[in-house]
Amino acid sequence: MPGSKTVMVIDPDREVRELMDMFLSRLNVAVIAVSSGIEAVTCYRELLHDDMPPDLVVTALRLTSCHKSDVLAGNGNRSSMDGVHTVRRIRQIDPGAAIIGFTALAGMGWDEQFKQAGALHVWGKHIGFKAFAEKIIEMLA
Repeated sequence: MPGSKTVMVIDPDREVRELMDMFLSRLNVAVIAVSSGIEAVTCYRELLHDDMPPDLVVTALRLTSCHKSDVLAGNGNRSSMDGVHTVRRIRQIDPGAAIIGFTALAGMGWDEQFKQAGALHVWGKHIGFKAFAEKIIEMLA
């Protein structure tokens, strides 16, 4: 689809990734969903190499799965690379990358760390997925 936008979503929770994909897909936004910071950095590097970086990156702060079903299914990520570190690494690869922090811990001291790492904004997950999708569309406009 010509002219469509792409968002990379980084969250260890499969259900969160699926909800973000569902809301953004309805708005004609392609989603690249990854579960860890390491996977995100690797994927971003490959996309940039192919001259197809995402238009926006959205990352959670905690990038290890807390859900029992994910751990039992072998989807739990034990990486120590949190969202702030992931933002720093992506910005090192691409200083022009547009990155948003999307965390349940917004307003609890992490906002400034995200912004110092290079995030443009930090949104709390309490805003819900509908408001999240609306904010994404504003960012991509």
